[in-house]
Amino acid sequence: MANGTYGTKRPAQITAADVDIFYHYRPSYSTEAADFNSFKQLSSNLLSEVTGEYSAVADKPVLTLPGMYNLRLPLDVFGKVGIYTIYIKPKEIFTKILDGDCRLAAMSNVRGIVLDATTITDAEITNNGNLVGYRVEYFGEDGVTRTGDYRIITSNNRCEPVAQNLNDTSQKGIRYRFNDSSSLIFCTLTPSSSLSFKSNSLPGIGQTNQKIALINTKFNPIALEIEMVEHDIETVSTMLEGTQLRNLDKGTITTFNKDGSVYHQADYGNIVNPNEGVHYDFKLPKTENVDYGEEKKLKDVIENVY
Repeated sequence: MANGTYGTKRPAQITAADVDIFYHYRPSYSTEAADFNSFKQLSSNLLSEVTGEYSAVADKPVLTLPGMYNLRLPLDVFGKVGIYTIYIKPKEIFTKILDGDCRLAAMSNVRGIVLDATTITDAEITNNGNLVGYRVEYFGEDGVTRTGDYRIITSNNRCEPVAQNLNDTSQKGIRYRFNDSSSLIFCTLTPSSSLSFKSNSLPGIGQTNQKIALINTKFNPIALEIEMVEHDIETVSTMLEGTQLRNLDKGTITTFNKDGSVYHQADYGNIVNPNEGVHYDFKLPKTENVDYGEEKKLKDVIENVY
């Protein structure tokens, strides 16, 4: 890297508590049935940190590698042949605004929203300062459709309401002051101030009882497509290049893997249709009564040949 040149990206440091994982399954790319259109949620504990060690340091301390994570795919979910779409996104925490567009008692020019910490499932993020950087997304009146608007939390502190006598009757008589023992949270957001050329117009930051989603901004959503297949490169190579033994007496073809074990066995032969005068050759895979005695016969053949 040239001196004075700086990178613009840094690896994300996250835990399983920061993510939501969903998956979608369909047997093939041509599947259009409605049953395969919905995503189901997976446990976020399937995601784990990757560790490494410094090779140039004598004691080689173990460290986590930010941005690198393992994703386990449980067999009871991903055990079927087909296409799986995995969607990893920042965790969403749903709550409601307890008091919208409110202000601090000591600084009336500071606008914010008040949340109830008891309604937020992740208790750790409700501590002072832990919500900074979170995105607030707003829902419409139906509580289902998102409005598309969002704000970024710039500060959060525990607070309590206080009553104030105001000369302007259009303003709320309830203001807030900081109190670390309270269960309420005062959050400031951006943008929340008016534009310099339109000072009388304040951007909306949320209304009382409006449903919102709190979303961390530690990483961008990721979509992965994984196809589970019956054969991989090794099994295909075994069938194409593996050792075969054709038993003329039993009419079987046995394919062996690199260890000399039976990998595939099929019955073969030919048949003539007297009515049509057509001659057929056939090969049918054996799923039952596989003759594993062919492994010993293969060893005999190799000993005699080599």
